[in-house]
Amino acid sequence: MTHHDRGTLSTIFKRWHVETNTEHFNVNVEEMTPTLEDVWKILRLRVTGVVVNLRRMEKYDDCISRMLGQVPPGGNHFIVQLTWLRNTFKQLPQNYNCITLLQHTRAYLLYLVSRTIFANSVDGIFTAFENTEVAGQYAWGAIALAFLF
Repeated sequence: MTHHDRGTLSTIFKRWHVETNTEHFNVNVEEMTPTLEDVWKILRLRVTGVVVNLRRMEKYDDCISRMLGQVPPGGNHFIVQLTWLRNTFKQLPQNYNCITLLQHTRAYLLYLVSRTIFANSVDGIFTAFENTEVAGQYAWGAIALAFLF
């Protein structure tokens, strides 16, 4: 099981400068830019592996429906609310089948990476979970670092 150093993580988040994408420490270091090695050591996310190819979806509603079995209510399906994901997929039905299990797994993974790596943004990462077997081989640490910049 991977353990994260909460103290280190909270320090990094508190000292992050969005304008320069650097950390500021009041020790003789001043500012520094995180590296892939930092991402690996702090977050324990893979930095090598399959490249995460976040391609643009041609028909957003069709992709959401195919991957999750339903689309969120309302007219704007270009934005999927994390609360909708959580509330809709938090419990598996009692008589679920393989397709329902896969849809709930995708929803959970979307919610998880959107709350951690991609800072509240589901949009654009749907295609990363079309094949859940490959998703575990992605270099999530590299994409997390790229997302910061």
